[in-house]
Amino acid sequence: MNENEKPEGADVKIKVGARLENFWYHYKWHTLAALFLIVFITVCSIQMCQRESYDIYVMYAGGGNLDRTAAEGDLPEYVKAQNSLALYAEDANGDGEVNPLILSLYIPTEKEIADIEAAGGSVSYGLIKDNTTALSQNMLTSEYYVCFLSREIFDQYNKTEGAFMPLSAYASDGSTAEYYDECAVYLSSLEIYKKEGFNKLPEDTVVCLRTKSAVSSVFDKEGNERAYSAAEELIRKLLK
Repeated sequence: MNENEKPEGADVKIKVGARLENFWYHYKWHTLAALFLIVFITVCSIQMCQRESYDIYVMYAGGGNLDRTAAEGDLPEYVKAQNSLALYAEDANGDGEVNPLILSLYIPTEKEIADIEAAGGSVSYGLIKDNTTALSQNMLTSEYYVCFLSREIFDQYNKTEGAFMPLSAYASDGSTAEYYDECAVYLSSLEIYKKEGFNKLPEDTVVCLRTKSAVSSVFDKEGNERAYSAAEELIRKLLK
């Protein structure tokens, strides 16, 4: 072969390489963005498939604590609360089981913090800060529509008009629920307060129903509607 003669197929390789180089130059960021979206969607899909399906989502935020650990032979207060809540919730997803999920956020008031420290106890300010952030996010958009809150936290978020639903429409005749506000009733006035787990929460905890989230409907309208219907039904059962 002549030293100046190109190997067979060399022109093709040069042209393909040049085209790839040209494509990468012009569409590098488009390609990277597309790859990122593919990976993101794949990961989210896997997580959604693996995520356990719950019938009702309830959030507690206040100075009480639903412990996830317990002495040997006893159930944690968190598990007791889940079991108690299951007595009032319904099988919303039709899988034959009632499976509630409780998000418990320890957020004591300034007075409660002062009392703890005055008694020689320690306070995890980092945990409280993280929980406060989580509360803010979940109050904006989440499936946690039924809320058990300290009065201070309720008052804070109730300053936003329309943040919570008036509860009189969900109360049946003869309901003995004691109202703190038209949108909140005292937990201690409800039957569930006698149940395990919930009887460990402060008696001035209030129960309320967040207004349906328009933001959540944008991402999953059907799922959001289902979660809200389950929340409304739970409120009716709690007030009954």
